[in-house]
Amino acid sequence: MKRNISIILNALSLTLILVATSFINNLLFFLIAGAIPGTTVSVSPVFMFAILVIAGYLLARKTMKLFDAKEEIVERPMPRKRYARL
Repeated sequence: MKRNISIILNALSLTLILVATSFINNLLFFLIAGAIPGTTVSVSPVFMFAILVIAGYLLARKTMKLFDAKEEIVERPMPRKRYARL
């Protein structure tokens, strides 16, 4: 229970810090328009599309590995009856 509260409070703190520094707005501007924060330079749309495709591919591979990594149940043969004859 204490661990869950700690994780929730840390996530909330990180969210507040990111909102206060306008990191989320800058990230959205970068992803949508290719505008690099703090400069007047913009990235070409083809390059932004390539970055998004590569990031999506890597994210999909990572999530598939997480779902496939579940431990499989191995069926074991039934043990032999040691005292079959009494």
